[in-house]
Amino acid sequence: MSGPAANIIVYAITGILVAMFIVYTIPVKCHASVVQEGFANPDSNTKCPPGTKTFTDRLGNLSCCNGQVNGSTCEGSITCSFSSNAGKDIPICRPPVTQLVTDFKNGFCAQFPGSQLQAARIEKCEYDNVAQGIKMDSQNRLVSKMSGMCMDIYGNNTANGTPIVEYPCHAGLNQKWNIIGKRITSFMNGNKCLTVDSSNNKTIVIGDCSGDSPNQRWALRT
Repeated sequence: MSGPAANIIVYAITGILVAMFIVYTIPVKCHASVVQEGFANPDSNTKCPPGTKTFTDRLGNLSCCNGQVNGSTCEGSITCSFSSNAGKDIPICRPPVTQLVTDFKNGFCAQFPGSQLQAARIEKCEYDNVAQGIKMDSQNRLVSKMSGMCMDIYGNNTANGTPIVEYPCHAGLNQKWNIIGKRITSFMNGNKCLTVDSSNNKTIVIGDCSGDSPNQRWALRT
């Protein structure tokens, strides 16, 4: 065979050989998975929830996997994603909050009720639950991240069992606290401690400081 037809065949074979060379010698770029616990998104202070792993899916979305990661696949449930393109049913990862953790019940934190004069309680810690977000301000007040209100000894009453409520912040001593080791004592009376009411294991009250009682041990933790 000669002439134009032969030239076409030669060009076709050459094209196939070039394509095979590219496929087998030039690496294909793909998204590698990132399997780490507590990985912080470099663009924010947000972290994956404790116990989950970060991974990069096939579309390049950095997300948090509750389960095993196999390549770019989460073999479990996707807890949240750092990308809004991950899917409408996948929540955006939120920054962790500083929590007031009790030693009384493992994995439980102080939680503000979200409304004025309602009693503070302990609930299971959730790392990004804003109702559990709390900070000590420059005036020694424990302030809610969610409402901006303060932990308040109801009615200025330091009798044992008086509930700790959420109330607009002011300069009163019933909203001022000292953190001494793991105890949190009141400015109104240094012998009164922030206490989990052991009669119902939930409500936070004021009570006489007593030794090293677990229901009076607290720690601020992020």
